Amino acid sequence: MITVSAAGKRYGQAFFTLALEHDVIETLQSDLEGLISLWEGEKDLKNLLFHPRITRDAKKKVLARLGEDSHPFTANLLLLLADKGRLSLLPEIGHVFAELKDAHYNIMPVEVRVARPLPEDLERKLLQKLQKATGKDIQLDVKLDGSIIGGMVLKVGDILIDGSLQRGLEKLQEKLSRIQVSQIGVNNG
Repeated sequence: MITVSAAGKRYGQAFFTLALEHDVIETLQSDLEGLISLWEGEKDLKNLLFHPRITRDAKKKVLARLGEDSHPFTANLLLLLADKGRLSLLPEIGHVFAELKDAHYNIMPVEVRVARPLPEDLERKLLQKLQKATGKDIQLDVKLDGSIIGGMVLKVGDILIDGSLQRGLEKLQEKLSRIQVSQIGVNNG
């Protein structure tokens, strides 16, 4: 989970509002995803953009080249972030933008961790139950997790629902550890 600063939230909200007003949400979302992927994958790019000896104008030229294939709003965002010394906020802005987009389209992403791939019918039933319970269009992200013995763990927003066999065994162990030996008819004599 990414931590979002107040500044990252403000920039993300402003950028989403601009996208909404000009009906370019999907385009700007795609631009942000591409830039963030590049940002996170290219250490040399970060080193260049944060190097103290490289002038702001030189950095802006690099960013202008990066923004050439993007929507003009995205290119302008990059230049604005460079001017304000806020380039490090790019991943936060992308995160806020994605959350606002999901809320706008009534989409709720749900992460499902399982030991083995879910059968199609079970995945469909889970999707239907979650949609009925939330009233939202659910976007399932099913991930295989070797630490899960059986069952599943759901992450819905900030809520974690642990329906795994491991958690069930832990609960049983907790209950058994609270039972006093004298309560089950065993004595020391």
